[in-house]
Amino acid sequence: MNVLTKRFLGMHHANSSLFLFLNAFTSHHVTRCHWREEKLFVPDSARFRNSFADAATMIQEILVIVSKMKIWIIMFPLIFAEIGKAESSIKDISVDCDDVNIVSREEWRARNPMRVRKTHLPLNHIIILHTVTDFCTSLKQCRRNVQFIQDMHLDDRGWWDIAYSFLVGGDGNVYEGRGWFNTGSFAVNYNQNSLGIAFIGNFNKEKPTQKMLNATLNLLKCGVKKGYLSPTREIHGHRDVACTESPGNNLYAVIRNWQYFKGGRLPNYYCKTLPPPDANKDIINE
Repeated sequence: MNVLTKRFLGMHHANSSLFLFLNAFTSHHVTRCHWREEKLFVPDSARFRNSFADAATMIQEILVIVSKMKIWIIMFPLIFAEIGKAESSIKDISVDCDDVNIVSREEWRARNPMRVRKTHLPLNHIIILHTVTDFCTSLKQCRRNVQFIQDMHLDDRGWWDIAYSFLVGGDGNVYEGRGWFNTGSFAVNYNQNSLGIAFIGNFNKEKPTQKMLNATLNLLKCGVKKGYLSPTREIHGHRDVACTESPGNNLYAVIRNWQYFKGGRLPNYYCKTLPPPDANKDIINE
């Protein structure tokens, strides 16, 4: 292999058409030329013409490849832009509601779920819970609380994700949990046909603020408007479907006065100790 060729191309292996051509050209023609007194290379003219024709053909092939590459270079940004628009539209569908600010999973820096299971819309039951964690009054505090809850549900409980569909903070924001489209893990026997909304705090001790109540009611109106919730929806407290004090006495006393509230134990009321979670089921009897 000619050293001059290597340096000219700046590579150490011959895997391109141009490289093979230059290597062949310098090997067969430069070594076969004769010296004149002025010490200039004078290759054989016939062979030079043939090699020049071969080079022209190769150059045309290279130009065709480059032109195709240009098309892809132009198309790639357009393709990724369309993907971005599609992702944005999905995000807008899930968190775009009038009169309520929904903090998306991306905005509160959620971890990725282990798995997801799609739910069947529209949902007929809304279950109100409380998280029994610290109360929060700012975006920073509430976001940290939601992150803590997700860590607990993923790492300690072994569930696929944060359990609730949405969470409501004392700052008046709604935080996207599993959202409208994915089955939650908040109520045995009712996960597949219910939306779970958890108020952040302990409402045996705290009282829900008017901002929290308004945000929740506006979220439910949005769900009906978008077709995610049935117009004949029923609102329940967590204690109506399971053996628990959730959503706390103070919050339960408020939701009892809401339109569409239906109190009392539901037919599939559950009051047993949950066994260790099964990774394939997320939470039993969904």
